[in-house]
Amino acid sequence: MQVPTFDGRLISVPMTQVVAPGTTIRVPGEGMPVEGGSGKGDLVIRFATRFPQTLTPKQKAELKKALAEPKRQPMPEVVKRFFDGTPMTPEKQSKIFSLYAEDSALAFTGHGPPITLRKAGIMDAVAALHDAFPDFTFNPGCVVPEITAEGCWAAKIVVTGTHTGAPYAPAPHLPKVAKTGRSVVIGPETFKLFVNAEGLVVRHEIEVHEPGKPAGPPGFYEGIGGVMLPPPA
Repeated sequence: MQVPTFDGRLISVPMTQVVAPGTTIRVPGEGMPVEGGSGKGDLVIRFATRFPQTLTPKQKAELKKALAEPKRQPMPEVVKRFFDGTPMTPEKQSKIFSLYAEDSALAFTGHGPPITLRKAGIMDAVAALHDAFPDFTFNPGCVVPEITAEGCWAAKIVVTGTHTGAPYAPAPHLPKVAKTGRSVVIGPETFKLFVNAEGLVVRHEIEVHEPGKPAGPPGFYEGIGGVMLPPPA
């Protein structure tokens, strides 16, 4: 909103609130000069709101459109399946990854480890986790994902699993840890799925919120007593 000042200037005043009749706002330093001192006082703006007595059909239509509930974008099938809170069984993995684009990629962001995987690597990592943690589950709390300003579907979730299956290590150079029976909880982390117009995931991001907190496959490894070591030179 542009407001004239006492010295003939126009200043921009942001409006971030509902304005009712009689509403006042202050703009510091844009009022009258302070008597006997330096600087200016505050500019006080009082609103005298006038409502129209009649509206044209066009104005009524525009007002109705402005006040209408926004249409919710339907949730893609891959998003529903990924966040449904059930274990990542081989059947579920097959259904989900059939809805990942061939050139899709996963990346850890925020405070996460520097892990980036292509589709084949994502599938291998999830399959290995399920083999070692048969109840391996994304989002056991069934948090409902929402579409964000980035255009992705996101939810802040935990990932869980109990080490009752095969020995596990997230990389070939690491010694596998035999079945421990330990339950591991990773997160909460923000999982983001970027889905294209064909309903396929083109990018998958995992945002880790706490620095130094185990995440991803290394987090599960450390959760069962494994020690992450750099690959041999």
